[in-house]
Amino acid sequence: MKLKINDIAKIFNFTTEAIRFYEKKNILTANRDPENNYRHYGVKHIKILSKCRFLRNSEFSIQESIDILSNGTIHNIPETLKKKEIDLTKEAERLLAISERISDYCHKIEKINTEINEFTIVNSPEILLF
Repeated sequence: MKLKINDIAKIFNFTTEAIRFYEKKNILTANRDPENNYRHYGVKHIKILSKCRFLRNSEFSIQESIDILSNGTIHNIPETLKKKEIDLTKEAERLLAISERISDYCHKIEKINTEINEFTIVNSPEILLF
């Protein structure tokens, strides 16, 4: 199978610049056509780029992805993934708290809007100032 850089970029929703960046960082090594010097990608490149896409979709930065793909082993990758999972859980909790505060504030505003033309007079004890 011979895919050009535009084809492989479309498959994985990467820019061609991102693929060239992975090549520059030695994550990918494209085969070159001797006649026109075009890059060609095959099954091994698809496997690598699918890992890159998984890591990027999992909120790893490009540099973190490169580090994992360059230095990752079967022993340390699970630890890295667990750490990311913990970080994402904390971020989800933070965002949920913000969402709940926004919802509470919205309900208060809606309550004001419904009660704006209603009021009641209430007897209250005298206020003594000292």
